[in-house]
Amino acid sequence: MKRKLTQSHFSSVIVPSFLRFLFLSFCGVTLAAINLRPTAAATLDLPKEARVVLLGNGLGSRMLHYGHFETEMHRRYPNHHLVIRNICDEGDTPAFRPHAGRANP
Repeated sequence: MKRKLTQSHFSSVIVPSFLRFLFLSFCGVTLAAINLRPTAAATLDLPKEARVVLLGNGLGSRMLHYGHFETEMHRRYPNHHLVIRNICDEGDTPAFRPHAGRANP
């Protein structure tokens, strides 16, 4: 015998799950908003005409393709006349020999 779904049965099944979805969505948005609050950034005490040198490997060498770091440094310290050098190279990692076939890699 097929059971006919009545309005009361339909609302008793759908409404609680919809309210549960709304509640969990609200909790997720609230937690995300709490975690996205800006925090206090560390500040540098740079003297005027300071020279900033970046040493590193792959992450720093990829920064050569984009000027975000240099732009942000010049934006934060506009009157310091900074000189920024990025001499990172992703091949300069220990135990990595990119030219192992050469006599003097």
